[in-house]
Amino acid sequence: MAVGIAACLLLGGLFLCLAARQYRRRARWRGAVRLLAVVKSVRYQEARQRKTEINDHKSSTEATLCFTDRGRAYEERRQFPGIILAPVPGQKLPILFDRDSREWILRKEARTHWCVFTALGCLCTAAGLALLLDGFGLLAELAAYRVEAPNLAGSAVCALIGLVCGACAYACVRGLMPSLLRTAAEPVVWLLKARVLHRFEEVDAQCVGIIWRETGDEDVSYYPFFQYTVEGEQLHWFPSHRMSRKRYRPGDRYTLYRDTVTGGCALRPGAMELLSAPFSLIPIGFFLLFILSLAACAAGTLCIAAIGFARLLGA
Repeated sequence: MAVGIAACLLLGGLFLCLAARQYRRRARWRGAVRLLAVVKSVRYQEARQRKTEINDHKSSTEATLCFTDRGRAYEERRQFPGIILAPVPGQKLPILFDRDSREWILRKEARTHWCVFTALGCLCTAAGLALLLDGFGLLAELAAYRVEAPNLAGSAVCALIGLVCGACAYACVRGLMPSLLRTAAEPVVWLLKARVLHRFEEVDAQCVGIIWRETGDEDVSYYPFFQYTVEGEQLHWFPSHRMSRKRYRPGDRYTLYRDTVTGGCALRPGAMELLSAPFSLIPIGFFLLFILSLAACAAGTLCIAAIGFARLLGA
């Protein structure tokens, strides 16, 4: 019991300190205007391990960003770590711009989670104080909790479980589902642009290296790095998803398909990629069922908690 009380109070203090720190960071950009900066050009600084291998973690990307405020155009340069996760030409980045100091920051860097940390801090502190004041009575209430005979402790735990499940479902939808759908739809989108919309033009490119990026314990992702020329300008491109290490060989020439509207490039999908595209919907279906299960659990437990609180208030 003593260990649980100490842990709750310690976590509560830690979360509240983090909330205060992030709130001060957020307050620094209060009053700044929201703008969209367009990536005009990028310059890659490649850290080559060997002649044909590029270490993404040691490389960097210098991007030139352009944005306009009150009719005045600004052009700024920004260094980004790595190559794979760096912005690409034409990409629009949300920024915050301070008109007084002429300083700017990416909106995702200024976005803080002080509300979440405050809620977690208050929750942990309240749990620690409740255990400190009447820990054994609280545990007895939890053991005696029934849906048809609710009490305050059991209803609060149900509400907490519902909030956690709802937050997990939202995180899955926001963070993982878009990338899964994008990967599954890439071959279909290529066929639509190439055969129906006729938006592609063939560009001769040379593979000038293989970018490798460590994504976990003994897990390495490989991305071919292409160089091509458009209207006398030398450009670089790499696919957004990992590929086999031996699929593209540095020094060989390949054909890229450049979108005449957006300027983005793509590789022609192979026959196996086109045939396996429908099967990629199977894991998406299972993942969707998992998300729906979390959402149903969140809705059910929150409903039970609401009924319990309503009965307690009406008693």
